Amino acid sequence: MIHFRYHLVSLTAIFLALGLGIAMGATVVDRALVDGLQDQLNRVGSRADAVAERNDRLRDELDVWSTFAEHAGDQLVAGRLSEVPVVMVSFAGVDPDALSALETSLRTAGAAIPARIVLTPRFELGDSESAAELAALVDAGTTEPTSVQAEAARRLAEAWAGRARPDLMADLVATDFLEVTLEPEAGEVPSIAELAPRFLVASSDESEVPNEALAVPLVTAMSELSLPVVAADTTAPSESPLSGEEAPFVAPLRDADQVRGRISTVDGAAAFRGRIAVVLSLALLGEDRVGQFGTGPGAERLLPS
Repeated sequence: MIHFRYHLVSLTAIFLALGLGIAMGATVVDRALVDGLQDQLNRVGSRADAVAERNDRLRDELDVWSTFAEHAGDQLVAGRLSEVPVVMVSFAGVDPDALSALETSLRTAGAAIPARIVLTPRFELGDSESAAELAALVDAGTTEPTSVQAEAARRLAEAWAGRARPDLMADLVATDFLEVTLEPEAGEVPSIAELAPRFLVASSDESEVPNEALAVPLVTAMSELSLPVVAADTTAPSESPLSGEEAPFVAPLRDADQVRGRISTVDGAAAFRGRIAVVLSLALLGEDRVGQFGTGPGAERLLPS
């Protein structure tokens, strides 16, 4: 007869064996899982190291090109605009350092800059007095700010094409809507149209008057009058200069059918590459050739060919 204690010992042994088997199995599974996770972690680490190494190489290349730009300066475009008159047009708030760099590039290229024109913050028309005063100067027929700004842009374009009343610019200067700096040999303000210049219109996301209210209508009106224009967007990129970010000034011009094909646009114009593109674009205007240059949406090439 089998004693109960024998059954108890047998059952205990069975449960101990089951427990030991479960424990051993769990240990094996856990080890396999840990090994698998370790392998994945090693692979991720290897990829991260490869990416870091590639980023270091790209950083080194960028440093080389930055050094190249620093050493080359604007000598690559020296003489490309020899004695060509270029009128610089900009807007209050646009980075003065970017404008100064553009001017240096133009002068190195041999351009004459008979006038530098800045449209002041008064064009924002933040009060009824400014709106009424500008409306009267440009014969707008309304004091609604958006309409007055658009009409003022059109009248300015006409003045630069020699089709507006000759004293318009002088009146805009006298009422602080414009700031004009003339070279000594340029003569009086109304003579700008007689110079038959090429125009560089520069703006950015820092313009105190929104681009869609003034800069874009101005360039559009200039294009409709067949004035030779390069629109330069000096907005600084928030990331890489090759990131293809939207250029708030030139992007609307590239999208407009009535403008595209009539003027040249350049994004990233504050950087070395952009300044070179601006100079070459101005040179191409002498051959009645235009294009869209840079890395932003709508750009065709980095540089004119």
